[in-house]
Amino acid sequence: MRHGKLWVWLLCAMCATARAGGLVITSADMQAEVGMRWIYEFASEDGTRKGHLVQTVLSEYPTGGGTMYRVASAIGNSRFADAYYMRGTWGWSLQNAASPNGPQINVPFPLYAGKTYTHRCGDMTIRCTVEGPETVTAPAGTFQALVLVQQHERDGESWTQKTWFAPKVGSVKFTTRADQMYTIALARIDPPPKTKTNTGVAVVSNFDTGGPLVPQLFPRTRWQALPQDRTAMSTCEIDPVNAANGSPLCLRWTFVKDLHWANVGITPAGQWGKPADLSKYKAISFYARALKPQEVSLEFAVGPWANGNATNKNVPLELTTEWQRFEFDFAGTPQLQGIDWAKVYAIRFATWGKESNIVWLDEIQLHTARGL
Repeated sequence: MRHGKLWVWLLCAMCATARAGGLVITSADMQAEVGMRWIYEFASEDGTRKGHLVQTVLSEYPTGGGTMYRVASAIGNSRFADAYYMRGTWGWSLQNAASPNGPQINVPFPLYAGKTYTHRCGDMTIRCTVEGPETVTAPAGTFQALVLVQQHERDGESWTQKTWFAPKVGSVKFTTRADQMYTIALARIDPPPKTKTNTGVAVVSNFDTGGPLVPQLFPRTRWQALPQDRTAMSTCEIDPVNAANGSPLCLRWTFVKDLHWANVGITPAGQWGKPADLSKYKAISFYARALKPQEVSLEFAVGPWANGNATNKNVPLELTTEWQRFEFDFAGTPQLQGIDWAKVYAIRFATWGKESNIVWLDEIQLHTARGL
């Protein structure tokens, strides 16, 4: 099955309200927030269950007359090209950034039973009729919904796909064609995670914000991955599938190397060579796991600054394939003795050796008291 085709039928939590004359969907009924996640079950034509489709809002940006949302889609651990969902008073559309064919979905507002419209996607024509209301059942429950009946035509071939929208829920069920027809039904919607405020804890990054690579505590910088030289590779991105503790997003660090150092990290002051004062913090904690067992170091680049570089202090970590919570008290960790915490140039996770691997990081926090 060509999983990449499934994402184009994302319909981000379109909520309809009952009004005179039936259900009507407008821009005000569309809901999407960073961290929201839709979980769908999908099955083949014969009813065989094929797995779960997970779609997560990564970030949002204001655009002329509307808002653009970046949406990640994955089936299992397989992630495919992100989509850009745009909404405004004019309607809404969905565009794959990797596709030159224009919007895969383009819907004018308002939507109501009996409405018809047409749009183009490359060499394909899509004619749509809105029907309903109709009762539809999905794993998430039974709903009254409007139905978009979409007639696709390309190269003399035609096929029909449908989407069901329910009041205050969104896209309950839809059909789509890849190598065959599939039915995708809503299992649940996860709202954005609630911000946790704990006394004595400063969140460096939980990666669940509108700018997930920008640390909440140090907004002048961002998480970056670096290799030692061109024979190695070190990259980082946001992962919408494998986060710790059921949160929607985490950091995914991938490195390919041959006897070279690679790292992912931040410069708290926002500029390399400029120190940040972290002297009020007494400990650091985070979650980490790896695709295969891996030794990684928690690394602080600290003063004094000499010859264009800082001194690196490393704490070894033994990562497994399962999430682990790590916590290091600055005063009680031997590798962190003698540090001038008023001169911290970088906080990093680093590795050295032949092995290529993927490391996930989440819920990175600094603590103003010990033993938290």
